[in-house]
Amino acid sequence: MKKRGRSSFELRSLVIPLLALIAFTILFFLAGKYFFPEFFSTGFFVYSVQPPGEFKSSETITTCPYTITTSGEYNLTSDLSCGVGNGITIDADDVVLDCLGHKITGLDNNSGIYAYKQNNITVKNCVVEHFKRGIFFINVTDFNIESSTFANNTQRGINFYLGVKNGIILNSKAINNSYYGVRISKLCDNLTFDNITVIGPHSRGFWINNSANITIKNSDFIDNRKHIFIESHTKDVFIDDCEFNQGDYGIHFAGGQIEKIYVKNSQFHTTYEKGINVKKGLKNSCINNSLFQNSWINFKNSDNILIFNNTLNGSGITIDSSKNITLRNNTIQNAFLEAIKIESTDTQTQSINIVNNSIVNVYGTINEFGKGIYVKDANLTTITNNYFNNMSTAIYLDSSSDNQIKSNSITASRYGIYGINISSDVFENNEINAEKSCININGGISNNIKNNVLQNAFSCILLKTSIHDVINATNTTNCYYGALIHESEDVLVDRALFEDGVFGILLMNSTHVQITEATINNNDKNGVAFELKSFNNSLWYSNITNNQGHGVRLNFFTHHNTISNNTITNNAGYGIYMDFYATNNTIQYNDLSGNTQGTYYEGDFCTGNTFTGNTP
Repeated sequence: MKKRGRSSFELRSLVIPLLALIAFTILFFLAGKYFFPEFFSTGFFVYSVQPPGEFKSSETITTCPYTITTSGEYNLTSDLSCGVGNGITIDADDVVLDCLGHKITGLDNNSGIYAYKQNNITVKNCVVEHFKRGIFFINVTDFNIESSTFANNTQRGINFYLGVKNGIILNSKAINNSYYGVRISKLCDNLTFDNITVIGPHSRGFWINNSANITIKNSDFIDNRKHIFIESHTKDVFIDDCEFNQGDYGIHFAGGQIEKIYVKNSQFHTTYEKGINVKKGLKNSCINNSLFQNSWINFKNSDNILIFNNTLNGSGITIDSSKNITLRNNTIQNAFLEAIKIESTDTQTQSINIVNNSIVNVYGTINEFGKGIYVKDANLTTITNNYFNNMSTAIYLDSSSDNQIKSNSITASRYGIYGINISSDVFENNEINAEKSCININGGISNNIKNNVLQNAFSCILLKTSIHDVINATNTTNCYYGALIHESEDVLVDRALFEDGVFGILLMNSTHVQITEATINNNDKNGVAFELKSFNNSLWYSNITNNQGHGVRLNFFTHHNTISNNTITNNAGYGIYMDFYATNNTIQYNDLSGNTQGTYYEGDFCTGNTFTGNTP
């Protein structure tokens, strides 16, 4: 028993000091870290292991040319003036070059900073000037360029070539470099430029060729001839929240095989040629939520483009030799000559969709009137749900076919819609106020005017030398001529309304015009007039009432017309008035009651006319 007790005592005598030592050590470290943090973070008690990918050294560069051959961090503590050759060559992976705001100045040759086939490079706080190229990377991957300026170089400020990938260029500037602010070419990929300033005069601010996945955002471009130049075999370029000032072109495309270019939330101010100019070959791209101030948008030889939610002031949009382009929800105001121009100088332009846009204040000259939309030699254009106000002509169609003009609201000083040599176009559900003509078609074939509301013009509808055109269920109000059909043939007027104007319908030197189920009321003069050698026309099942002139007038060598099964009543003149060689016309089964001057009148040289089954 005593022996066992002695062993327990001995064990306690060992444990107690050990616990005391542990407690002292813990208290020592806690107190030390609180009262002497510098010692405990850098001193004897700290064992440091360098993580993979971090840098093991910091070295100061004091002369140039200089070549970095080992990984690490390199600093400048003063400005450097370099002789012949590259200023600083990076010939190692995992390098940070921090110039700490100092300059690297050359003799207008080679590159200020150069790297070839390196990985994990950071360049920051540098000012590089008077080299041929400010910074030149070839086949470099995983890099950052931060808070640096590349200025007054004889060719390029920033130059990426041949497979440069996975880079971020942040808070940097390219200023007054002779050729390009930034040049990207030959299979570069996944580059992001954020908060970049590119100031000219450069031939091109950015030049992008044969590369992909380029993002340019929050950046400013000033006084470059072409702020961004995108050339062939380039795709997936994202331009977001950028501002373009002065210069000839904001963004210029050339060379073909360019696709998936996205421009949004950007501003284009007074670019002397175009805000966006596509010379050739852009497809599958989008422009949205941007402002174009005195900066035009021009597309040529392009396919599948969406332009939406933009504002253009003092400028417009031109589409040439292109297809499948949609303009939606844009505001275009204060344009000169045309707000939107569509033409075909190289190949046939077709399938252009113009939907829900507002076009206001288009100005012209004494010799050329302003037009909202001008379409020439283009087919399958759709113009729908747009608003037009304050221009000479809202929609001008020239030598175009198979177009759909629907549900537009138009106020124009001369023509709402003017068409020349057009065919198979549909004008439907439009509301038009115009001073000269709401719809004017010259030389049309097989066009359809239906369900429109037309008012306050000299002629609500004017057809001249037209063939097979149709006026269907259209209302005209307060026009001098509801419909004036001149030198036309095979025109159908079906279930249309002509009221509260001066003349309802006037045919001049026209033939095979059929008027059926029309309503022609309350006009200041004649309801329907056949004049000047109009022949073989017919008026069927129509209501012609309460007009202040004659119900129907046939005059000046009109012949072989048929007036049948109409209600021609309560007009202030005659029901039927014929004069001066109105011959061989058939008047049958009409209600001619209640006309103030009488049922009918035949004047000079009117022979061969037949009256059958009329009332009274």
